[in-house]
Amino acid sequence: MFWRWKSRSRPGWPAVPAEIRRLIRQTHCGGAPRIYGELLKLGINVGQTSVAKYVARRTDPPSQGWKTFLRNHADGIAAMDLFVVPTVSFRLLYALLIMGHGRRQILYIEYYNAVRTHDSLGKDAPVRLLIQRAGRLDVRPVLGGLHPQYVRI
Repeated sequence: MFWRWKSRSRPGWPAVPAEIRRLIRQTHCGGAPRIYGELLKLGINVGQTSVAKYVARRTDPPSQGWKTFLRNHADGIAAMDLFVVPTVSFRLLYALLIMGHGRRQILYIEYYNAVRTHDSLGKDAPVRLLIQRAGRLDVRPVLGGLHPQYVRI
């Protein structure tokens, strides 16, 4: 009698027909809320929790992991840090470090010291730039195309 009582039919949502369950499993447009919305647009009145119960579970990861992402895109990723170093004369030296992950080396030291103009140096670089007056003007991409370098050749 106990098991008969336990397995009695109870009121609630009606059972989801097999055809709609098959449709839910075949739909690959996202998670249960999105599939539920699509079913409502089709005029199929099914509860969102019922849809969540019948959605096909993924067996593979949803996307590549961080390790795979970093391995595939390491050449295009750089890390940078700006820090302050006190000098012997108690002045502050500001340092910018940009490191490329592809080859694990500090980038573009030449750009910062020989190409980039600095306001504090009167629009000159720490390594003095020579003024180029003759030649055709050319533009070279620096820092992966982030900054242009104008030269005469």
